[in-house]
Amino acid sequence: MTKPHAKTRRVLMGEALRRDCDPVLFSLGFRNPRKMDWNRWYTTRRNIYLRWHGTTFHEVCVDWARYTPGKFKLAFVTSRVERPPQADVPAIRIITHGYLQNWQAPLGLWRSYDFGPWMSPAATAALVNRRVFALNEYLLEGKPSRHVRDGRPIRIHPDDPRRTASRKIFGDPWRDPESDYVPEKGA
Repeated sequence: MTKPHAKTRRVLMGEALRRDCDPVLFSLGFRNPRKMDWNRWYTTRRNIYLRWHGTTFHEVCVDWARYTPGKFKLAFVTSRVERPPQADVPAIRIITHGYLQNWQAPLGLWRSYDFGPWMSPAATAALVNRRVFALNEYLLEGKPSRHVRDGRPIRIHPDDPRRTASRKIFGDPWRDPESDYVPEKGA
């Protein structure tokens, strides 16, 4: 009879995130993807959280480190419609990628995007919940936070040859297979 192995730091951290953070994200309107698409996401469905807010799309991803057990980053993507589709021309959208920060020095010179193994799983989940609430305020109300770092906005134009056809539909409320957007009557 063999002894059962103890759970690894990565497994304990994942269980704490699912137990403590999933209810918070789901209460804010996020959900896991209905269908897994390996061309779109580089991780499992349980690490992706999606939300449609009208024609605006929000995605939060738990990005686990490959070589450090229990270490992860929280990445987010937001996509908003700049111009709705007209005739047979798809919508033009603005996409912004960003990360949530674990901590930042008072003057902003040092910061860390990594959450992880130097904290207990329960403390990490509590910190992630605080950062998710800050991200929610940023996404819905535009309220800045020192722990939300977004990148340069990127315009997605339907005729852009640098983007593949599949990349052009991700986040488009009219063409994305994960979309929850329902157009208003008469629009």
